[in-house]
Amino acid sequence: MVLDDSWLEHTKKFGHAGVRLVHFLAFGLAILNCLLNGLIWYAFYARSKMLNKSHLYLFYALAVTNCLTGFFSVPTFINLFAHNNINCPKWSIIVGSAFEMALDRMRAILAIAIALDRLFAIFRPRSFFLTDHKKNARIVCAFGLIWSIIDALFMVFEDGLSSIRMHCVSTSSSGPLFHAYFLFLSLVDGFVLLIVYVIFLAKFLSIRKSLPEPPSKSPLVRNPRMSVKRRGMKDLVAQANSLTLTVIFCVLVFSVLPSTLYGYDMIVHRVVFMDLGPVITIGYHLHGITSSFCYNYKHREIRRALDKVYPIRRGTCLANSSSDRKYTKDE
Repeated sequence: MVLDDSWLEHTKKFGHAGVRLVHFLAFGLAILNCLLNGLIWYAFYARSKMLNKSHLYLFYALAVTNCLTGFFSVPTFINLFAHNNINCPKWSIIVGSAFEMALDRMRAILAIAIALDRLFAIFRPRSFFLTDHKKNARIVCAFGLIWSIIDALFMVFEDGLSSIRMHCVSTSSSGPLFHAYFLFLSLVDGFVLLIVYVIFLAKFLSIRKSLPEPPSKSPLVRNPRMSVKRRGMKDLVAQANSLTLTVIFCVLVFSVLPSTLYGYDMIVHRVVFMDLGPVITIGYHLHGITSSFCYNYKHREIRRALDKVYPIRRGTCLANSSSDRKYTKDE
């Protein structure tokens, strides 16, 4: 049984008192992740025209996934505080760990789908704009939902409810088969995402210094309105590409890397990185929090939507910049 004996012996000797501060920090990150992505979620919902204009359906789904990850992490941390991570109630393990594993699968699928979607946009821009993005996003989400449910059921029922693992942390509450499956799939997801990210980054940097649009007085531009519209579409694509670079980078750093560290513990059958606390769960929330700020700072349309939905932002440092106002005037 992967890590069970080592983890049980380690917990009996040392408990979690040494990393209690880390658990409180992670608990705060979970709440912050839920709140920040909840704001993004509602802004997307309230400004549905922005989705149709900017084709941000997959980013919308990712924000929802991050919000729910923060929400369903609460039972896990309550278990850590109340039961010292051993002999936790089975319902809390199911609600906390199973949902976290399901949402992790959804996050990985969405991250890869976003990277491939932007890769398609940057290599085949004309075909990209003729694609039914809403339909494609629904297909991706349906596929991710089915796979996520299968993962959750796999984790819970591998040894049956009567023999569910006694440890409360998500990656320690399942059986050996799910452990191995989780490790293998995390490494495959990370490798695929890294390859796509590198290709996308290389192409993005190669076209970043492309020639500017001809000036409005040029005889080649007969319709100024079409020129403004064309510049607006190019700007939306550039914003989406920039947002993709930062969001996928956050996935690689805060999701793929912690899973790899946990994989090391599994391979050597020793508690090394897991002794630092719920490393993978903390990574989930750090990714969600940083992604929410990326939405705000890397995409003007999302920032404008947030300003309209939450007017109180206009008096803060998150308010629209002068470039936003100029862009609004040009439209």
